[in-house]
Parts: sequence; structure tokens; C-alpha cells
Amino acid sequence: MTCVRYWRCFVKNQRANRHSKSYRPWVSMRRRCLNPRTKSFKYYGGRGITICGRWQSFRNFLADMGERPGGMTLERINNNGNYEPDNCRWATANEQQRNKRSNRLLTFQGETKTLTEWSRQIGISHSVLDHRIQSGRFDEALIFTVRLLPKGPARGSCVGRKRDKSGRWA
Repeated sequence: MTCVRYWRCFVKNQRANRHSKSYRPWVSMRRRCLNPRTKSFKYYGGRGITICGRWQSFRNFLADMGERPGGMTLERINNNGNYEPDNCRWATANEQQRNKRSNRLLTFQGETKTLTEWSRQIGISHSVLDHRIQSGRFDEALIFTVRLLPKGPARGSCVGRKRDKSGRWA
């Protein structure tokens, strides 16, 4: 689609539907895929991501997707797939973060999660878990050891000591 056709379609739809909550995501989707001057074009249209013919009309997009629920954005289920009814849904920011091409997915005991999700479940920071994985220490013993650590004060000289009124160790 040429830029001229893109803008004609944009203006035509804008007059009729600019008050819909779903309109802005539709415009943004079109801009990412169809306008080479947009910064994000290289990640969408430049990669070959297209919009199905039915969704060239906002009315059809709205009929297929419904109004955008509050706090949700348009997400492609398969990041390498096109914008089409079977591959799109409304998703929260957290769901969007899980569905990025740059995520590292790790499978442990048949369960696949992102590095961030594993770090939250285990209870250690993302960077510590990443370092341990790089060192080849992402195994069952590590996970159960980390889960069983007490959540009290750090081991060392402060264990068994009390704090004074200013909050310093006595």
C-alpha cells in the first residue's frame, strides 16, 4: 500500500471512528506495518509483518477484536505472524513483556518460563539467576536450595545481634 493510499484510508476512518478506544491501536498497527518513515517500521513492516486485507477497514477490525479493554494493548500471539484475527488479542503490559522476541525461555521439569518469571518464582534477582545460568548452574539442586533459604537476616555477624534505637547493629 502506498503512503498516499495509507493516509486516505486513515483520514476516512478517522472522521467516523476517532472516539473508539480501539481506534488508536488500529492506527498504530497500520503505521508500524505500512509507513517506512516510522521508527518501528523496521521491526514490523520491514520484517514482512503485514495486516490482513479485512483489517484495512477499522470497522472490520473493531468487529473482530471488539473495544479495547482498559489497560490492554494489541498483541500478536505469534511474534513472527501477521496482524490477523487468529493471531491477535488484547493483552496486559506483563503479557506483552513475556511475548518478546528477545526473551530467554528456559524449560525446567517440563515448565517453560522466561528468565524473569523463573527469578520471581525462585526468589532471586534476575541478574543472579542469569549469572548462574551462564555458569552452567541452572539445575534442580540450585532451585530447591534457593527456595529453602530462610528469609531472615543475612547470615554472618548480624545474626543474633540486636539493633539500637537508630537502627544500627549493636
